Amino acid sequence: MDFTDSYTGYSDFSAEMTTALVPGQKVKMISLLLFYDATTRSYCMPRDTDIIALLDRRTVIRRRDLIRHLMETHRGESGYGKQEVDRRITALVEDGRIVTVPDRELAAFGISDTGKNASYVISRQSFERKWQFDRMITEIPSLSGDDSAAALHEVLLHKSVYRLTPAQLDMIVPTLDQEFRVAYLALQCLHSAAVRKGDLPVDTAVLTQKLRHLLERFRDDETNRPAIRHAVHLLACLGDEAVIGQLAFDAYRFDGDGLRRGEYMYPVMVNVICSHRAELNELERTFQSRGDPGAARDIREIVKYALDPQEYERKMKKIQDEEVEIF
Repeated sequence: MDFTDSYTGYSDFSAEMTTALVPGQKVKMISLLLFYDATTRSYCMPRDTDIIALLDRRTVIRRRDLIRHLMETHRGESGYGKQEVDRRITALVEDGRIVTVPDRELAAFGISDTGKNASYVISRQSFERKWQFDRMITEIPSLSGDDSAAALHEVLLHKSVYRLTPAQLDMIVPTLDQEFRVAYLALQCLHSAAVRKGDLPVDTAVLTQKLRHLLERFRDDETNRPAIRHAVHLLACLGDEAVIGQLAFDAYRFDGDGLRRGEYMYPVMVNVICSHRAELNELERTFQSRGDPGAARDIREIVKYALDPQEYERKMKKIQDEEVEIF
């Protein structure tokens, strides 16, 4: 009888040793602990290793979804029934290799709709990485220069993994007063949270003040334009009238530049533009009277977009399509 027919323990066989070798092919030997499944007569990773590896890739996952995923992925394999997988997860939680995430912590992972009696789990390694990330956030206000830039860059790298809380966003706001490269990284962090996820710092008054100051510091330099755009969009999220002041400043410099005008034609800008239509109409008339019909036209187009973004985009697309047909 073949030894492997009855052996169900662990083996030091390399993953590559279980496959046929092509003559002359160089094989990189990777030492792995493989589990021999007597039912399928093949080597595989230990079941608990499968669970941990999956959690390391997925960060946080609902326990019910984890069980379903493992059952579907290992359909037909022994040891992957619903109750068996559930018992294995329970054992991993009890020995500390998996952590059950408290409801109050789920928002930090971007989970808001947890469902009734939902249970979410994370690997111990991922849990510790999140703890280290949170600790780094608390140190940001005391950092400067390269240290600030490195920390903020780390935040950007994890923006799709971790969701910053309003209190954590408060800790990023002070870095807006630093040199441009640091301030721009901070803007990107705050912009991602506000525009893409709807999250703002607790102290929006301080954020508003620092954004206004940033505009004054950097708006004269054309190379800083991406930062100005981020700042304007953040101020729009706050409904601040400084957006209109920056628009008036820019309008003198549009000079037919559709890209710059387009910075004010985003969904995030709609509410603040509509709220200040009277001021913008007056600004349009001012440009007309000064003999600058181009700037007046640009302001008019921005207002048209804000009044009905979908209809405006539909008309623009129709015009573009007609121009292509004529060409």
